[in-house]
Amino acid sequence: MAYTVPIHGMPPALGTGETFELSWELFGELCRVLALRVARSTSRSW
Repeated sequence: MAYTVPIHGMPPALGTGETFELSWELFGELCRVLALRVARSTSRSW
């Protein structure tokens, strides 16, 4: 099952039927990468 994600700053695709579909697997990987970046950036500030 895919989740449709609006892309910030981009006009909606009217009438074209084009949407960016994000699978749960890709969403999970993006969350994991973001969590690692946050953890690394906060560990440098100490």
